[in-house]
Amino acid sequence: MIDLGKAAGNIARNWAGALRMIGGLQMLRGVAATLVVLFHLQAAAVAEGHDPGILGWFHGGEAGVDVFFVLSGFVIFHAVQGKADRGAGWFLRQRFWRIVPPYWAALGLTFLAMAALAVMRGDWSEWPLASQAAVSALLLPLPGHVMGVAWTLTVEGMFYLVFAATFFRFGAKGAVLALAAQGWSGARPRTCCTCWCFRSRAPFCAWSE
Repeated sequence: MIDLGKAAGNIARNWAGALRMIGGLQMLRGVAATLVVLFHLQAAAVAEGHDPGILGWFHGGEAGVDVFFVLSGFVIFHAVQGKADRGAGWFLRQRFWRIVPPYWAALGLTFLAMAALAVMRGDWSEWPLASQAAVSALLLPLPGHVMGVAWTLTVEGMFYLVFAATFFRFGAKGAVLALAAQGWSGARPRTCCTCWCFRSRAPFCAWSE
């Protein structure tokens, strides 16, 4: 006889442990994002010829980008466990509504700030070209983004497309092999993707120089 009470208790404990793990990873992603922000602040201070002061401690904060991508790959795979039957379309819609509308809002505010600055200066020479606006709005993996840091979202988008095209059809092994091939083929000059399958079959995707 199966002890249903014991089985339910084990399931509850496993879920609680998984939630604590994911919560911890999300916190670590927040720390990584903060490091990147501080890195950019110190870089901006140095570029303007100012003493970065305490921000100088974060000259290596760009490493947070690698940490963020590694954790994102793990969290994404964990989030789709048991949902493979929903298909690639469901996955891409979920990713779109989570990322693109907030990005568009930030892009719109950037345009407003640039317009206000141009009006105050009476100089529109630095206003983005139509091609730059299109590249930025569509998050294309091309140079010329209005928001320089948007390159991170293009990398995420490439990951989502490859993952959606492989995981929901070929499973975890297919996704891992495709992502590894994408990195080795030099799909993005500054990045490569290395994937490893843990005992839990969760791919660990690291994007690095």
